[in-house]
Amino acid sequence: MKKLISIYNKLEEYFLVYSMILMVIVVFIQVICRYILNSSLSWSEELVRYIFVWQVWLGASLGMRINEHIRVDMFVKKLPEAAQKVLDLLIILLLLWFYGFLILYGFRYLQSVIAKNMTSTALQIPLAYVYASLPIGSLVIAIRYVALFLQKTAALFRGPSGKGGDSL
Repeated sequence: MKKLISIYNKLEEYFLVYSMILMVIVVFIQVICRYILNSSLSWSEELVRYIFVWQVWLGASLGMRINEHIRVDMFVKKLPEAAQKVLDLLIILLLLWFYGFLILYGFRYLQSVIAKNMTSTALQIPLAYVYASLPIGSLVIAIRYVALFLQKTAALFRGPSGKGGDSL
């Protein structure tokens, strides 16, 4: 399982890096075409926008994995350590509910986009590829939060020595 997670993590990082490179190249070509050749590419802005949407969701997953999301913990730090741990678990559960909501309604909306056979204006690709970013990105983040919840719950019951017992 750890091998599979490691492979996914690498794929996610590669996608984010190479899609950023692709975005820069497409925007650079668009600038060259517009200002030097006096001609514009009709599809470039749309492609960059759709890549960016996927980057946001997978980037949020990466940010969650490396614990780089913005957090206001000024008041939490004033609580006793045991209360901080319990509050941390409650926050993870709340986030899991939120991402579950996004997964459910994201897939429902994706189904309606597929049923309507919607396509993008310039690229003429199915918009389902773009709208799939919401439920898929939310699913990846939710899976990471489930793993974090299990890890923190195990640590809470293991106690400070790591041998078990209650740390509350």
